[in-house]
Amino acid sequence: MSEMNTPNQGPAEGPGPEAAGGTAVAFASRDVLTVVDRDPEPHEMLNNDGERWQYAVATDRGTIFADSATGILGVLIPGYADIPQSTEGDQQATVARWEFAAQVAQMVQERVAGEAEAEGLWDSEAADEDVLTPLFQPKDQPVEDLPMWAHPVPLVLIWTDYSPYTERLAPRGNVWWIDPSDELSLLKTLHEVDVLSLMVSN
Repeated sequence: MSEMNTPNQGPAEGPGPEAAGGTAVAFASRDVLTVVDRDPEPHEMLNNDGERWQYAVATDRGTIFADSATGILGVLIPGYADIPQSTEGDQQATVARWEFAAQVAQMVQERVAGEAEAEGLWDSEAADEDVLTPLFQPKDQPVEDLPMWAHPVPLVLIWTDYSPYTERLAPRGNVWWIDPSDELSLLKTLHEVDVLSLMVSN
C-alpha cells in the first residue's frame, strides 16, 4: 500500500473505531475489517479473496480495512452503512458526509488553533473578533465575505459550502479544506488535515 503525503506526523485524535472497555478486538464483514486497540495481524491485511484491501485507514483508535471508500465511511460515520443505494440514498449520503465534515472541521480548528498558540504564533486573548469569529463560529455556518485569510492559524472550512457548489466565494490564503463532495475526496482531505492516515493499494 502507498500512504498519501500528509502535513503532519501520524494520525491525530479523531473519529475512528472504538471498543468498549479498551479491549483489543476485530470486527469483520465480507467487505470491511475493523481492528481496534491493537496492530493488525499480517493475515488481516488481506481480504477474503487473499488480496490486499483497496483502502486502509488508521486512526489513534484502530485500523479500518475495506475495498471501497463507502466501507470506510460506514465505520467512521454513524448510520452511513445503512443508507440505501438509491437516488434518495445518494442525497442522504451527501448530507451525512457534510454533517460529519462540519463536526470534524470544528475539532481540527480547535486543534490547530491550540497548537499555534502553544508555539507562540498568536494570542487568543489578544485577538479581535475579526479573527475569532471566522475561526470559532460553528462550522455548519459558512464564513461569509472573507476574500483572504492571512492569519498564522489555518482556517478550516468545508469545500462544498463555496463555489462552484454555492454562490459563495471561497476565501484564499491559509485555508485548510475538508471536501465531502464525494467519499474519496472526504477521506483524502481528512488525511491532509491529519485526522487519519489513508493508505490506498497500488
